[in-house]
Amino acid sequence: MSVYLLDDDDPRFPPARLASPDGDGILAIGGDYSVPRLLEAYAGGIFPWSTFRGRITWHSPDPRFVLLPENFKVPRSLQRVLKKRPFEITVDRAFERVIAACAAVPRPDGGTWINDRLRAGYVELHRAGFAHSAEAWAGGQLVGGLYGVSVRGVFCGESMFSLATDASKCAFATLAPLLFAAGCPMVDCQTRSDHMERFGAAFMPRAEYLRRLDAAVRRGEETDWSQSRCAVAPKRHAVLESPQQTTPRHGSTHMSDLNLSNDVLKNLLGLVTQGVAKDRLGGAADLVGSLLGGKSGGGLAGLAGLAGGLLGGAKGGADDLLAKLATAVKTVLGSGTLAAQAKDVFKSRLLDGNTVAAVAKQFGLAEGTVDGLVQQGVAAVRDQFLKLV
Repeated sequence: MSVYLLDDDDPRFPPARLASPDGDGILAIGGDYSVPRLLEAYAGGIFPWSTFRGRITWHSPDPRFVLLPENFKVPRSLQRVLKKRPFEITVDRAFERVIAACAAVPRPDGGTWINDRLRAGYVELHRAGFAHSAEAWAGGQLVGGLYGVSVRGVFCGESMFSLATDASKCAFATLAPLLFAAGCPMVDCQTRSDHMERFGAAFMPRAEYLRRLDAAVRRGEETDWSQSRCAVAPKRHAVLESPQQTTPRHGSTHMSDLNLSNDVLKNLLGLVTQGVAKDRLGGAADLVGSLLGGKSGGGLAGLAGLAGGLLGGAKGGADDLLAKLATAVKTVLGSGTLAAQAKDVFKSRLLDGNTVAAVAKQFGLAEGTVDGLVQQGVAAVRDQFLKLV
């Protein structure tokens, strides 16, 4: 069995299929809990589990414990509890409190894998719009909940806690139907638990899990967590809500209202091609390099620095390249690749040129969430653009 040592400066992982074939499925050691690395891990079927001599260990167990929509069920005993409406269930109202409570749950070995570094990393992942929580409240007090990571619609459950009987179970029993109704193809429970088995989760060979996950990643559709209130069917017992108004205030993106001027496309080209290997750009690599004048995209803070020199070189080639980028933008914003809110935030930030603070105020979001949604849009446009060049 090989355990791979991760490069601290490179968020990529070895393929999950190379993980240990038995036990905890250890694959690699090292790295950090940065948002890029965590997203790379979950998109590849990998998750952090523990530490060894201060270094993070990364795992992909075989088999995987998974809940499919067609197998989901609510145990009869829990159905009776739900009818009594003992809890108010919310989503993303108290993420930091939920992960802190999960870290405090007593473990058989007296420890926890949810250390301070992990908590800080997942809080950033939450602010970027990828980690979510569901909470159970009684008398205004947080008495249970769970948190996990949403990657291309797949919800990867991480941990749960209960300070009142059945609190976390009621939170999950309320959340799961909404996820499946929104198109979630599976809930990744990672390892077996009695609780999730009662909900219908079962073991799945790692190869099959990775195949399904890859299909979800390729589809590129995120579960829409942006609705501030999702009314649950009358037989359900709660209303899911987030603490902020996140429904776009100015309507959905209209294709006729897109600002795709050369200046906008110049800025966007730098972001879309940032970090892309030359071989992926094919024959356009040299043109992109000359257009950018040797500059990288510079991240969201460096948009203004890309304005000069982009139309140097062959004007026909440059015009063609920017036209393909415009087509990629229109394709992404006109399809179901992104959730409606991600489209509107992407448009407001990168096409309309509003600041992060202005976009955050416009949509009632945290600035970290704005950056996360913008990066979702950039990634989707990049994927489409690379198909065209």
